[in-house]
Amino acid sequence: MASNLESSINRGSDLFFDFACFPCQENDRNTEADVYCEECSKLYCNKCVEHHNLLYKKHAILGKKQISKWPRITVDEQEQCQEHKKEKLTIFCEDHRQLICQVCHVRNHKKCSHVVLIVDKIKDLHQKRDFKQLSETVDTQHQQLIQKKDDFEENMKSLEKSYNKILEEINALRKKINDSLDQLERNTKQALDALLATMKTSIQTDIENCTRSIENITCLKDDWLRRKDKSEVLTFIKYRKCCDQSLKTEAFLKAMTTKNEMTITFNPDTTIQQTLSTLSGLGQVDRQEIIHIHSNSYTEKAEEERLREELRIVREKLKVETDQHKIRKLKGEETRLILVSTCILLRVSHKICMSWQNWVV
Repeated sequence: MASNLESSINRGSDLFFDFACFPCQENDRNTEADVYCEECSKLYCNKCVEHHNLLYKKHAILGKKQISKWPRITVDEQEQCQEHKKEKLTIFCEDHRQLICQVCHVRNHKKCSHVVLIVDKIKDLHQKRDFKQLSETVDTQHQQLIQKKDDFEENMKSLEKSYNKILEEINALRKKINDSLDQLERNTKQALDALLATMKTSIQTDIENCTRSIENITCLKDDWLRRKDKSEVLTFIKYRKCCDQSLKTEAFLKAMTTKNEMTITFNPDTTIQQTLSTLSGLGQVDRQEIIHIHSNSYTEKAEEERLREELRIVREKLKVETDQHKIRKLKGEETRLILVSTCILLRVSHKICMSWQNWVV
């Protein structure tokens, strides 16, 4: 009996999907299907469909966006025990977090201390208002996912603006130097293009993850609204699925919260005209993490004024040092002045700031 119980747990029999992967079922694994092949009339998960595509390259598969074209799953199939096909799921084992039938209870869960009828479990959930609370949680997470996706799309647009602005800076700087800088210009632009592509790929992945989670939640919400016509067992199954999806979404949102937004900076070399032979590019392009700090408008304005004042002092200092350098040069002193280019982010946003000698763009 113990071995049967362990086998049941290892197969993941506590998870029930509307659409299960056919090859996984054949191998006693319970996996949710991601695509449907009309020609094979079978459902596959993302892992199994890779093998399918190698064998049947001309078969057209339908993803979850076309789930309306997938085969219909009857209620009886969902209420059926996966281990004892002739039995219906009527009991919930809280010790193992499993939906079980009468046979499962007798054979594998007789020693479990917390076994309740699904009907009683549904009543308890209604009394505790868990259904309503879960629905509100899912709605909130849905809105948060949409907001996250919008933020990522805005970040993508900002990166494009930053990219274009840096190109303008590179082109403006290029006009002041001779033809020997052609190769350096190409090297710098290639580095910028590569960095932009890497960052866009990372953000695009996050957007796609948001989209995928939004689709899953939308599907669950639609299914949830239709639960009035379902049996209590099916209602509980939908509740379990919503709980699982909610936990996944919560974990995903927390992971997104810890990610800092990125931008690109360009730091030109101010000694470029004196050291052309030693340079490998017009400057360095890099990404910059931006941490958003929520504050009131007054605090933001004061911080901006402080940064502007610091920038003014830097400008004046650079001008004075430049004049002193000219005087020393006239006296024959071999003194080399290195101007430090200063990048100042005036606002916490997806902006790129570049300073060249005594001007800032």
